[in-house]
Amino acid sequence: MWKWLNNLFSRKEKTMIIGKESIDLILEFEGIDQPWKRPPGDSGITLGYGVDLGYTTVAEFTDYWKQHLSLQDFNLLLTAIGKKGAAAEAIESRFRGITPITKIQAREVFDRCIVPKWTKKAYDTFPGLELLTPNQRGVLTSLVFNRGTLLEGSRRVEMKNIATILKSNIDLGEKVDKITTQFLAMQRVWPSDDPQSGHPGLRRRRRAEAALFKKG
Repeated sequence: MWKWLNNLFSRKEKTMIIGKESIDLILEFEGIDQPWKRPPGDSGITLGYGVDLGYTTVAEFTDYWKQHLSLQDFNLLLTAIGKKGAAAEAIESRFRGITPITKIQAREVFDRCIVPKWTKKAYDTFPGLELLTPNQRGVLTSLVFNRGTLLEGSRRVEMKNIATILKSNIDLGEKVDKITTQFLAMQRVWPSDDPQSGHPGLRRRRRAEAALFKKG
């Protein structure tokens, strides 16, 4: 019995792995953020590959970054925990003197902490994810990492549709086609590719996710 449980656990762990191409996609679109240049909208102070302190707990921040930051920088960034939008914008200038986050530091935090956290969130948000390929699982991880896990509301129709499609009894190939269509339809949330639109790259990100999901 114990051998069977161990084998079952191993299989489950394997399905949590996401593909290299999907990881490369996330890294490309996230880029390395520095604390003194906050992303637009409701974002908080952000560092590394998309670690938004507005949505990060003190415990998470400590686990992620304490080994990489000086004590002074660490304590200063603690003041940004939980602050989003206008509240984060008001304190953004405090962080101009912080030592820049390096690519090595950002990638260590991403691999050790961010990928496991958001892959699990993708599984919780989209039951049936284990039936997909590693890159397809990674594409849906990219989606929740970028947009969160909420499925309700007029801006979330396509995400809710994806969850419904995954749970349906239709053929897997048909599921892939229908989910790919939802990624493309999601572009309507951001009407323009113009860098001045306030959300540069999001339409392009959805198209890249759709192409990789379709490719499998």
